[in-house]
Amino acid sequence: MENSRKLGKARKGQRDRLSRLPGPIIHHILSFLDTKFAVQTSVLSRAWRCAWKHVPVLNLDKTSFEQYSSFIRFVDNVLSLRYPLRLREVSFIDSGTWVVVSFMNNGIMDEQGEREEHRLYARVIGYALLHDAQHIAIDLDSGEEPECSPDFFHLFGSVTKSNIETLQLRAVSFRNSQYSGFGSVTTLDLYYCWVTDLDVFSDSNFPCLENLVMEECRCYKYTRTETISGLNLVSLKLFPVPSQRLEIRAPKLNFLSLAFRLEVKLLKSSLPSLEHAEIRLGIFFRFDPDDIEKLQFLSLFQDLHNVESLTLHHLTIERFFYAQALSQISEILEEQPSPFTRLKCLKLQSNNVPYNVVDYFLKGSPNTEPHIEFLGKVVNRRFPYEYDF
Repeated sequence: MENSRKLGKARKGQRDRLSRLPGPIIHHILSFLDTKFAVQTSVLSRAWRCAWKHVPVLNLDKTSFEQYSSFIRFVDNVLSLRYPLRLREVSFIDSGTWVVVSFMNNGIMDEQGEREEHRLYARVIGYALLHDAQHIAIDLDSGEEPECSPDFFHLFGSVTKSNIETLQLRAVSFRNSQYSGFGSVTTLDLYYCWVTDLDVFSDSNFPCLENLVMEECRCYKYTRTETISGLNLVSLKLFPVPSQRLEIRAPKLNFLSLAFRLEVKLLKSSLPSLEHAEIRLGIFFRFDPDDIEKLQFLSLFQDLHNVESLTLHHLTIERFFYAQALSQISEILEEQPSPFTRLKCLKLQSNNVPYNVVDYFLKGSPNTEPHIEFLGKVVNRRFPYEYDF
């Protein structure tokens, strides 16, 4: 009997400890959960009953629901019942290839389904903007062709001012060339997006942009030359470069990572602050042995002469230096001055690199003993059908 009382007191103490957790700690814990599961914690104790309404993070994920109609009702209820507090982050995932049964007619989404879908997008994004969300992630990858993806302008409406600092978008289109209200955005991550051209991300639309990532993105208007400009741009990643020629105007750019499918050349790029660069060539990169004498295949490095750290992935090395004319390239490299006058660290993702190739990159270095790393071959599992880095 006495043991049972002690056990009961111990259990009561455990419940009290859960209930006595400070509100900010509870809100911090819930911010890591899918909002659906955060709402479900309201049954844990009285103190947790309305805790989810205070969480400054919304994680809305369609894949947590079996039916799209249930997901829509849940989102509507959450946005209606949540306390009107400022938001820090909003993540909205409406991706997946499963069929939206509630709105399908002979396998095709009817007009009601499309209206409900667009209304949902507008309400979530409108709610995020109304509550000053600083970080917004939108994933609308439904498995359809990316050029059919929702338009950025229609999603965000005629925004005149926002406090967004980070935008992460997947399967969204930029069909317009001018946007306003995004003067506070410093980081823009795009995946499977379509854009009119790279000039969309210039200072006129994103004046404070510091970090730009474009992965598997395409341009509606194909041109042989694309230009990226940004007075405040510090980091740029393009996987792959969506044109044959690329011009970069970014005086503060410190980090540059480029992946090429086809032969691409930089054109008179102004990169005075560049210190770190990564170069990747995809399996479809074309190497023309007739270009050897003209050294066109080395022109890519001329605009990277300021870098202190250079990473070359193994296919880059093989495409440049192991093609049909390795002997001719070796002779040329021995006579060719290296453009790298500040190089301190060379990272090669290959364990079998000829000495003259390494010497080409390092002979202009001011360091008597520059750092060299052989990283071994790495396979990118995300896009095995396109890249083999």
